[in-house]
This record gives sequence, C-alpha cells and structure tokens, in this order.
Amino acid sequence: MSRMNFASSMAAAAVISGAALVLAGTLPAPCTATPPGDREELLILSTGSNHGEVDHCGCKSSEKGGLTRRTAYIDSMRSRGPVLVVDAGDYSHPAATSATQENWFILRAMDRMRYDAMTLGEIELARGADYVRAILDSTRVPVTLANVTFAGDGKPVGEKFILKKVGGVTCGLIGLVGPDFGDGAAKLADLGFAVEDPVAAAKRLVPEAKAKADVVIVLAHLAAADAVKLPESVPGIGAVILGHYPGTDAPKEVAGAVVVRPGQRGQYVGETRIIFAGDKKVASFTGRAVAMDTKVIREDPQMLADLRALMRSLGKELRDDAKMAAATAVPGERPELTQ
Repeated sequence: MSRMNFASSMAAAAVISGAALVLAGTLPAPCTATPPGDREELLILSTGSNHGEVDHCGCKSSEKGGLTRRTAYIDSMRSRGPVLVVDAGDYSHPAATSATQENWFILRAMDRMRYDAMTLGEIELARGADYVRAILDSTRVPVTLANVTFAGDGKPVGEKFILKKVGGVTCGLIGLVGPDFGDGAAKLADLGFAVEDPVAAAKRLVPEAKAKADVVIVLAHLAAADAVKLPESVPGIGAVILGHYPGTDAPKEVAGAVVVRPGQRGQYVGETRIIFAGDKKVASFTGRAVAMDTKVIREDPQMLADLRALMRSLGKELRDDAKMAAATAVPGERPELTQ
C-alpha cells in the first residue's frame, strides 16, 4: 500500500467519533426473500501484527492499545452474545532477540482472552522451528498454518483448518502465510520450514473445510495484494482477515468474501458482523475498527496487575505508571506505586 493511501486511511479513522472506522456493505441478496427467522449472524473480533506490544502506544494524542483494554473489550463483547475471536499472525516482537518474556506473556494473554484461533506470521517463523514448536506446545489457542510444515519431520505447523461453532454458524478457519517475506522461502527453509504456495494450499483445503462448515474464514498473513486477491483465485471463501497489513480500513467485499483489515500493534480490534441468509450465503455485513482508546475503554484489573508484575520483573514500567511517577515524584526520591 502506498504511503499516501496509508495516510489517508489513518486520517479517515481519526475523524470518526470514538476513534472507530464504521462502514457497511451488502452482498448480492438471495433470489428469494428469506424470512428473518432463517437468518444467522456472526460477529468476528480480529487482531493481527501486534508486534510485541503489551502497553498502549503512548501517542501524544489518542493513546490506543494495550492488552488490558483488549481483554476488557473482548470480555464485554462476549457478555453480549457469541463471538469468534481470531488473530492473523505476528503477535511477537519483530526483533528476534527482543521482548522474549513479553512475547510469552502475550501468548498467555490471548489464552486468557479465549481466542478461538490464531495463525503465525513471518515474525514467529523467523525465530526458528524450536520457537514455533514451543508455541504449539504451550498455548491452548488453536493454531492453524495450513501451508507450512516442519522441514525435519514433515509435521504440520498447527491444524490444516479449525472448526468452531459460534451461535448457529459453523466456521472453518484456515491460516496461511506468504513465502515471500524477508529473505523468502530459502530463508524459511534454513529456519526449518517447508512452505507451500498459499493459493495452492487454499485451493486444496477450502472445499474440504467448506464441506464441514457454513463459512470458511482465512487468516491471511500474506502480502496485501495477494490477500485481497485470494477470494478471486479460490472460490468458497466467506471472509479474509488480513494479518500483514498496516493501519485500519473498512471491510469490503471481494468476489463474494468479506475482507477485513483490523490494524496493527494492538491499537484496534476489527469488529465485523456478517449476516447469513437461510442457505448460509453471506447476505450483508457491517464493520468497524474499534480503537482501544485509553479514554474510552476500561482496563481489565487482573490483566493490569499481571502485566505490571511482568514489567517490574524486567525493570520496566507501564507508560501510565511512568507518568504517575513523574507527576508525583519528590526531587531525589522515587515514590512506590500501588497495585
């Protein structure tokens, strides 16, 4: 995406009340009228490209993000009805030697938030096969990365697809990663992975998942153009969640699929509502990128306490704690902060 388009997207998001970008779309309606009682609704909450962030952004205006607010927001949405919560990869810090403890904390936090599925991005793969095996061994969040296997033994990285029933809708979730990030497929091979072409993998797996699910959702950690074109190349996809894609945008329809761009660094959560007709065809959708705004969304107390303990063990402070300390400090002294 061009620098101009990215700037335009962020400018548009800034002028919407509540720091959320809201738009609605409608797909072609069924040929016959469908009684309201035969319709089903699916609410998807999505994240991607968190890049190791645990705290809010610390921006001069409109501070956004942080695991404490994401936890509170997801819990609030769950209290209202069934939701599907997914992540499209790159939850880890991009520097391979940085933020290791923070990365494991994020993974545990996603478990606490009861994510229904996640895929992995090039940042996780760049840390090597042993790191990825440790992720699979330690998390209770189901992982799908359908086009990657471990080169040593040929075992898949996670599930080829995940089935999850949300309300009256059965979702088939497929994770894909592009082979062209960084130094490309050769580097991924050096790191211990074999990567299949994602379109070929999707063509093979979408029909299989569709036979068992009402809607197929791809967690697409691909280059932006490849992810958007995926529904055109592979019929049967109902939604695509973009992982490797900066900023936020309204969901749009591509070849009958709802394409969602949830943002990055934990600053937003994609909130996408899809309405299915009686034959489980996508009839319409609405979507917004919900800003994890520090002035709007409360903090989850337990997550805050756990995160504060982590940061102190690392000799660091949360940004709000640092502000409080600076505001109340007596010259020559450092006040103790209460839990």
